[in-house]
Amino acid sequence: LGSPQNHYVACTSRTSWTSTTYKLGLNISFLQIQQQHFILGHAKLIHFAEKATTLTSPTMTSLLYTALILPACLAVSIYGQGTHSEDTAETGQCVRCCAPENPPGPQIIALPQHMNAEKGDKGERGFPGRTGKMGPKGHKGVAGPPGPTGPLGPPGPQEKLQASAFSVTRSKPMEGTKYYQVVMYDKVLVNTGDHFNLYTGKFYCVIAGIYYFSASVHTYNSRTTYLHLMKNNQPQVILFAQEGDRSIMQSQTVMLELKVGDQVWMRMDYGDHLAIFGDDVDAYITFSGHLVFPTYNI
Repeated sequence: LGSPQNHYVACTSRTSWTSTTYKLGLNISFLQIQQQHFILGHAKLIHFAEKATTLTSPTMTSLLYTALILPACLAVSIYGQGTHSEDTAETGQCVRCCAPENPPGPQIIALPQHMNAEKGDKGERGFPGRTGKMGPKGHKGVAGPPGPTGPLGPPGPQEKLQASAFSVTRSKPMEGTKYYQVVMYDKVLVNTGDHFNLYTGKFYCVIAGIYYFSASVHTYNSRTTYLHLMKNNQPQVILFAQEGDRSIMQSQTVMLELKVGDQVWMRMDYGDHLAIFGDDVDAYITFSGHLVFPTYNI
């Protein structure tokens, strides 16, 4: 049982050494022996852990300290407190007569300070976080240099030419009556698209657009010349010459905007004092017109 004599307690009762004293001494000695065994085992564990740290990885070292060293420290702290009590003297029991080598309370055991920790392996990449809020719109950047000129494209489809033109003449003179008369023509010089009708003496608009018209007549001696260029049933311009001893050539031009279906023609006013001159030799009476440009795509 070691040397328990140095730690025997004095009995405060009047009885001498009895079996009670002997039993108490045995219990104290047994606890001291257990404490020494725990301390010895704890030292061996620390020595084993120090050896293991040189042979194992940092992860294994941490496991050894958790599984072996810490439980040993806890056990020593519990059993190393002894049975010291200040209140036992008052009850007639035996008490410790000298201070214990290790005071009551938890025992603090120093761990090795020269352990070397190595860097562990790189962990796996975690899951991506949630998408953050969109930031403010940045400033407009500087315009870059112009790109190179692209290749020339293929030619487009050939557009059908929009054309309308006519020119007609009258070879006979014409005199006024009590009614308005349409000036009729008997010879066609140009009639693109057949838009001028000789039987009615009128031009019919097929292509909407701007048109140019002209008309010319030769006056009759001692008779008045009085004609109108008509659009549908509305006079647009007049062609006029007073009666006189000498006959002259008279002409008129105008530009009109026409829609599809409009009609343009020359009209003689009513009255028997009106007349225009014509013959088979020369073309004195003419009427012409043509499309300047269409307006359907304007």
